[in-house]
This record gives sequence, structure tokens and C-alpha cells, in this order.
Amino acid sequence: MLTSCGSPDKTSDVSGNTATNAPENIKKSNITTKYSIKSDDKNKLKWTGSAVGKSHYGSVDFDGYLSIENGVLKSGEITFDLTSISSEDLEGDWKKKLDNHLKDTAFFFTDKYPTASLKITQFDGSNITGNLSIKDVTKEITFPATVSVSDSVFISTSSFTIDRTEYGIVYASANFFDIAKDKVISDAITFDVSINTKK
Repeated sequence: MLTSCGSPDKTSDVSGNTATNAPENIKKSNITTKYSIKSDDKNKLKWTGSAVGKSHYGSVDFDGYLSIENGVLKSGEITFDLTSISSEDLEGDWKKKLDNHLKDTAFFFTDKYPTASLKITQFDGSNITGNLSIKDVTKEITFPATVSVSDSVFISTSSFTIDRTEYGIVYASANFFDIAKDKVISDAITFDVSINTKK
């Protein structure tokens, strides 16, 4: 029996029926699932900033999605609503003063830049890499993260620290201004992110 080059292999049973054997090198199709995320009681972002002898912390609302391929985090995008910046260690007029200060031109200038974003490009099993955009600046960052993916639930915790001056936020920075030590604000801002969402 002649067969053409590259044709699938055929076998015959005792009754003369034939069956086609699929080539072994055919790859299984990738299964991609998108998990939507939105800040709530289970999905939180905590920011922490400090100055000499004191620190403040608070929250920012966010939403976005994560793409999971064959059970592995592959990509995603999170948008942070900077107009929602809220300090959580202060009350009354002190809270209002700090919240407004963080939103004005000295810091995030939310009238012009109401959002920031993180585009996730890679997860190597221990670290997330992505492009963080604040104001007009985008920088690649890498930070440790724990990720757990089941059939229907995505759980992750991570923490990363940025140098705010790299994103054009230089207010009261000792690296840009000659000011008294008790007036200096740290260049470092830390973000702690917890995600627990269902597909």
C-alpha cells in the first residue's frame, strides 16, 4: 500500500476498518482565563510613606484583570484611582489636609493624572515584573510575590517600594532640596497589595 509523504499513519483491524493516528507532536491548546479584580474587603492596596520620626499609611482604589495560562500568571493590568487616595491613620482636619496634599501638584497632581497603572509582563514563580506608570513616567519594576491559582480562585500577596523622585515627585526630598532634616520626606513609598478574586 502506498502512502503519500507526511500523511497520518493508518492502521487496520481484523475487519478491515481503518483508523488514523494523530501525529505525536501536536501540542495541546493553551487555556487562558481572565480574572477581574476590583478593590474591596479582600482586594486591598496599602501605601506607606514616611518622614523623620513619623509615617503615614492609607489606601487607593484599583481595578483591572489578570491573565492565567494553564494555571500560571502570564500578564495583567491594574489601574489605580489616585483620586481615591485616603490616609487611614489620621482623622478629621488632619486627614483632609494630608489627603488633599497628596492629590495636589506637590505629589500625584490628580487633576492632571487621575490614574496610575501597572502592566504585568512576567511572573517567574517568585517575582512579578511589570511596567509601572505614574504621571508621565513609566519604569520597569520587579518585586517578590506569592501567587496561588486554583480552578476558580486567584490569591496573591506582594509588596514593592518605589523611589517617588523617579516619577517626578520631588517635594521635600533631601536629594533635590537643601532643607532642615525635620522637614524632609522620604523618597521611598511602599505598596502592599493583597488580591483574592474568583473568575
